[in-house]
Amino acid sequence: MKDTYRQSPSRSWRGEASGDIGVNGPTKIDRTDTVRMSRYAQLVALSGTQTVIDDGKRASSGCLRCTLCDLAFKDSLALVQHLSSEAHRQRSGQLEEPLLLLRTSDGSSRPTLISPMPPGATLKMLDAHCHFSSAFVGTWFRPDHVYLLNATDPTQFEDLAEFRRIHPLSVRVGYGVHPYYLHMHPDLAATLAEVRARLAADQTAFVGEIGLDTRPAALADSPLDTQTRYFSPQLEMAFEMNRDCNVHIISRKPGLWPIFTEQLEAMARKYASYNRSIIMHSYNGTHETFRKLQAAVSTCHGRVLLSVSHFTEANKATRACIRKSDKECLLLETDWYREDQDDWDRSMATAIEVLASERSLSRDEALSLVRDNWRRHELLPPGLSAAQLGM
Repeated sequence: MKDTYRQSPSRSWRGEASGDIGVNGPTKIDRTDTVRMSRYAQLVALSGTQTVIDDGKRASSGCLRCTLCDLAFKDSLALVQHLSSEAHRQRSGQLEEPLLLLRTSDGSSRPTLISPMPPGATLKMLDAHCHFSSAFVGTWFRPDHVYLLNATDPTQFEDLAEFRRIHPLSVRVGYGVHPYYLHMHPDLAATLAEVRARLAADQTAFVGEIGLDTRPAALADSPLDTQTRYFSPQLEMAFEMNRDCNVHIISRKPGLWPIFTEQLEAMARKYASYNRSIIMHSYNGTHETFRKLQAAVSTCHGRVLLSVSHFTEANKATRACIRKSDKECLLLETDWYREDQDDWDRSMATAIEVLASERSLSRDEALSLVRDNWRRHELLPPGLSAAQLGM
């Protein structure tokens, strides 16, 4: 979780269906958007039939319509979002979801749909770090993808456990307390006991999201010594229980990376049999720092992985690290958490572009690399077959 400071996710999600997007205000489509659509929706949108796309203008009825669902929309983007919804796909009877890009052409208001995948193809997306809320479930969750869903604090633990029970082949969940939320849980012993109990109850669970953050807003609520008091025992819990760990490190001071490196070294020496992964979520450091992190766990059987997110796009040092690091340590993530801002599809598309660009790979080659790394490091939910993974 990055960028926006402490936005509490929604708690209620049980029984909520992903509904249609209603009539929105006029929106000029002047950017690239990633959407998922059924074949039926593609056909309608591309053909311009049923007044779905009409050069960005209103139809004679004053709006754009989906005649199949008998719903009206005031702009093309709202309509295309509806066409990608679960409710529309169920009505259309088409469940395949190729990835499409919606964009304008030559600066005009007419949206153009471009598919980077062959017709009818499907690719499973593997998201190494995102967050849970009713908005995620209702809008972005796709059971045919796989997600490492991270808790931010114990108020999410029960909902995450239930969601994992419902989607055992799509989800692994993490239990931990994010540095932004420490002040909400002042009883350290009780909080750690709750994290441990959840991990013990689910052998597929990982530790996360945990971390250290020296941005002013984070330090205002939880000084670095407080953050360390929570972070260190949670990190040790991952080593002790032999679990993957999703780590958040944002260092605005030179000393933060050495603190983390020293803790990794100590844990690796103490738990030499540890053989899981420390996932550096949305890693934002240099290649030199990443190599030090990898060396820090050399006395055990674990490894440090670099998770590429859309936040990496403008970070030259981290992009160089992606380019120079061993391909076996690379993952992709969305870091979806801001309900009113984050577009899961767009975030994943940007992360894929960064990885593909820095490693001189095609989009499909980048996805194949990440898929292989999930298998290599045993990050997939148990029971997910090669056929289900798309191999």
